[in-house]
Amino acid sequence: MLNSELRTRTGLTYGVRSLLGRHRQPGSLAIVSFTKTESTQQAIDLALEVLSKFRAAGLDSSVLASVKSYVTGLFPYALETGDQIASRLADLSFYALPESEVTGYSDRVRTVDRAQVNRVARRVYPDAKDLTLVLIGNASNIRPVAKRYGPVVEARFGEPILTATRAALERAR
Repeated sequence: MLNSELRTRTGLTYGVRSLLGRHRQPGSLAIVSFTKTESTQQAIDLALEVLSKFRAAGLDSSVLASVKSYVTGLFPYALETGDQIASRLADLSFYALPESEVTGYSDRVRTVDRAQVNRVARRVYPDAKDLTLVLIGNASNIRPVAKRYGPVVEARFGEPILTATRAALERAR
């Protein structure tokens, strides 16, 4: 959905992806993309709009069918190397999951329905107002855009973000 909007429809980026931490409880979400400095605000606004629409309306049947096909088609490639298999076995052990978590994965994906996906999406994907944005670029050019989304903390490359955050808090006092 993000790629369709930000790349295909608007040409704001060469690619965009989202990464959702798979934890026992809701956790981190990252939306990663690259855009020209001039289109930063438009790209952020569109990504947040896609996220909000997804949380509100979920997936329609055709998108869900496409996602299922994509996910099950890629799954075997995640178990090609010894390292990948070892990592998956470690995950099973760490999370105390049965072997069927891997052996029955594709079958479980095929049985997922829209109601399940949409219920989980509303639970684990954060509301756009609850996000922390991390922007990398020329600070003087993107600062005005960043300020539209909330308080801004700036850090130089290589500077620990906690150091920058503490300094920003001190300046605010």
